[in-house]
Amino acid sequence: MYVYAGCMTAEASPSLYLCEFHEEDGSLTLVNSYNDMSKTSYLVVDASRNILYVVGMDFENEGIAVSYIFNPDTKQLQLVSKQATLGKNPIYVSTDPDFTALFAANFTGGSIIALPLKPGGIMEDISCCISFEVHRIGFGSKNKSRPHSIVVDPTNRFVVVPDLGTDRLYIYEIDYAHHDLKLKQAIFVEPGSGPRHFLFHPTNHCAYMINEYSSTITIFTHDASQCVLETIQTVSTLPADFDEFNKCADIQLSACGKYVYGSNRGHDSIVQYRINEDGRLTYVGHVFSGGNKPRSMAVSPSGKYMLVANEGANHVASFAINQHTGELTPAGQLNLESSPICINFMI
Repeated sequence: MYVYAGCMTAEASPSLYLCEFHEEDGSLTLVNSYNDMSKTSYLVVDASRNILYVVGMDFENEGIAVSYIFNPDTKQLQLVSKQATLGKNPIYVSTDPDFTALFAANFTGGSIIALPLKPGGIMEDISCCISFEVHRIGFGSKNKSRPHSIVVDPTNRFVVVPDLGTDRLYIYEIDYAHHDLKLKQAIFVEPGSGPRHFLFHPTNHCAYMINEYSSTITIFTHDASQCVLETIQTVSTLPADFDEFNKCADIQLSACGKYVYGSNRGHDSIVQYRINEDGRLTYVGHVFSGGNKPRSMAVSPSGKYMLVANEGANHVASFAINQHTGELTPAGQLNLESSPICINFMI
């Protein structure tokens, strides 16, 4: 089983690593590395076709989306296609389940894009580019839109875009015929919270969002018929006695769907919550992330392990997941030359 880690680079260090994951003990070994980009911000895997889609920055600091095909015999990636994202610092990429469309969020550029995908991982020209307006708020975003993720809903009809800079959630309907996005609704969330990453629960009709600036997780009910979201709870990602600087990064579900995990950069921990029958959360505990600035997380296909990309420590930490309690126990780490900021299994 393979794992991809995207990184911020230093000098000539790689921005993308291919690693092998060993399910028997949760360890990782390095297989190959690539320096085609100056920064690999986020990635999504089409495992059935051995295709990898990534977004990041080229060596001129322009935003790009790149697709690769993986050869399992040689354990090598081959470049398939490349497209400019029409915006600075693309920070998130996603696709529909059938891999017919790609969606990306340009963080610094304040925009989102959509483009058609063809067989073999070929990306066609961008079909939709939406630039957000500058709105009010005086927090770290400096009054600018900062879309930080773009997530396809369970019906594959909508995408949800958390805008960290303006404390809004944008919901767009997907027009697959034209590979276009049509605004359905803009939702205001708590001022200064900095909505960042978002996920839908597969079975309980709820959704969960981690907020970077307020160090909280917001829980929504989700009416799938029209992608209607209603806030029902907000919980902290930090211990009650912690009052130092912190910014949240990623949010993940356990494979069983019973637990939510969030990463804290500052407290340098992973927080765990149990999901109740009504979708609300009950606190379980914290575990040290294994290094500073834990950013991205990924749960193994079996649900037995979690990987954490510790950006500030230049390594990926592995944790065993207790199958009865969801608690995390350190299982090892893989040191890298670069700073890992995104990670995903090839499943």
